[in-house]
Amino acid sequence: MEGKGGWVYERMAMGAVCLLTAALFGFWYVKAPELAERQVTAHRFYFYGVMWVESLCGLVVAWCVRKSFRFCWLDLGICLLGGYVWLRAGVEGAAVAYRTELWLLCTVLYFLLRFVSTLSRKAVTVMLWVVLGGGCVEAVYGLAQLYGGCVSGHPLYRLTGSFFNPGPYSGFLVLVLPIALFYSLKNNRLVWGIMLLILSILPAGMSRSSWLAAVAAMGIVCLYHEPCRRLLLRGWRKLRGRSWWIVGIGGALLCVLLLGLYGMKKDSADGRLLMWKIEVRAMQEHPWIGVGLGNFGGAYGEAQADYFAGTTVREQEEKVAGAPEYGFNEYLQLGMELGMIGLLLFLGVLGMAAWQLIRSGQPEAPAVLGGLAAYAVFACFSYPLNVLPLIVVLVLFLALAGTMAGKDRVSADLHRKGRQLVVWGVAMAGFLITEEIVRDKAELRQAYVHWKEEQHYFNMNIFEETVAHYRELYSCLKDQPRFLFEYGQCLSKTGQYEEAIRILSEGVRLSADPMFYNIMGRSAQALGRYGEAETYFEQAARRVPHRLYPLYLLAKMYFESGQTEKGREMAWRVLRKEPKVMSEVVKEMKAELRECLKEK
Repeated sequence: MEGKGGWVYERMAMGAVCLLTAALFGFWYVKAPELAERQVTAHRFYFYGVMWVESLCGLVVAWCVRKSFRFCWLDLGICLLGGYVWLRAGVEGAAVAYRTELWLLCTVLYFLLRFVSTLSRKAVTVMLWVVLGGGCVEAVYGLAQLYGGCVSGHPLYRLTGSFFNPGPYSGFLVLVLPIALFYSLKNNRLVWGIMLLILSILPAGMSRSSWLAAVAAMGIVCLYHEPCRRLLLRGWRKLRGRSWWIVGIGGALLCVLLLGLYGMKKDSADGRLLMWKIEVRAMQEHPWIGVGLGNFGGAYGEAQADYFAGTTVREQEEKVAGAPEYGFNEYLQLGMELGMIGLLLFLGVLGMAAWQLIRSGQPEAPAVLGGLAAYAVFACFSYPLNVLPLIVVLVLFLALAGTMAGKDRVSADLHRKGRQLVVWGVAMAGFLITEEIVRDKAELRQAYVHWKEEQHYFNMNIFEETVAHYRELYSCLKDQPRFLFEYGQCLSKTGQYEEAIRILSEGVRLSADPMFYNIMGRSAQALGRYGEAETYFEQAARRVPHRLYPLYLLAKMYFESGQTEKGREMAWRVLRKEPKVMSEVVKEMKAELRECLKEK
């Protein structure tokens, strides 16, 4: 009977592990067209709901595993990182509250997954198969999009899976790839099909960062596979006398490959190089504690404006400059937002996870280590820490690394009763944190619904009634740059210029978009404060130098304020400047300035 009872418990535990893990992968299919910014907000509100259920279930799971659970050094690193984020928000206040909330919820999720992965002897295998199943569904979905069977998630791209563009989609597939390769090398024919399907779709995503991540992940898994390792060693022994030739040819092929990847999207690559240069400069302004979570856009825009104002730059850099929402290098963006302290804590967490997996004797360790390697490489060129589903995958990998830690335990010598109390206390603390964060989110969700309704009137240029409704939504949505821009524009269009400048000033701290300064300049111009307007227009022009609109507004302001000579100089500057993309709007602006020159 005891054996039968153990068998029943094991099956029930495996079912619970499967359900609790699979619930985290429902982001892809959440549709909420009634919400503004639905691609992001739908995921957020789903995550809030799932985390409440998961944290409640975590109390039961923690009770079941309290006797067998062991803490490791990675758990301490996660606590330090989460505690640092919480402390920063508590001391300075969180300008973008939801970013801090997500970091804290992910800290709670890490420990929930640690408990879940201890629930059954085969829990790690079950969790990896759930991830593998999610990758299979996404690969089939992407294949259907390529052949016209399903609609893409973005009008400009044919292949997005259930994500909003091919970048995050390719990133998710490449995180699944090392798991597929690991089980494929064990001669699982089903998984071979999944792996080949993923490999056939990755090139269509045109994500160079995912290709590099795939090479790193697959290389690590192959090195852990005994037949592959023997084959490599045998080849090395045969060619050992020609090692310098091999190194030279390999280096040349690597250079050709990198140059080819660069040439595929040259402007995109140049743009990212410029972004990284600006981010390093911005980090130097606040080296240790950063500018705070969510303030990347404003800090980046200010640093880019200073860069173009204070140095002689190449024309190519002006051409590729933009107003990014993300840093396209998570390490530099974390350095900007959380400073060197936060960045070192994050790198320490990744390093501890990798070290524990390397020392682990668990059979699935190579699959998780390959997934972490893929994430680390992909994060060098993309923004996975700003895509909630990819964040969940990272947390899952970290939790599995903690569970598979070999000798790196810190609770082995703890008294049994004390350890049980600590486990139960962590589960209870996680539930209370989650409850505090997700409570009363119904009002916030309704604010997004109302914002989406008001956007219809905003897009129809009906500002008089819209501005009153935006004022009611301001307290809930004041951390959303797009909302602040729309609200500020409504205020400016209805003659409430002082309030418009105040609202838009909040927006420039969160966004690098120069349009905030353009509207602020027009508002100051309407108030007759021409010196202030000039400052705003110049700031907008420096943020993204290839745009003509700020210079056009500045020329018009000079003519209106009687500064004719300055107006003529600026008008000629606009007429001589070649835009990045010629459009009808640009032609109209240039034609209008020609008329002004004739009249003046």
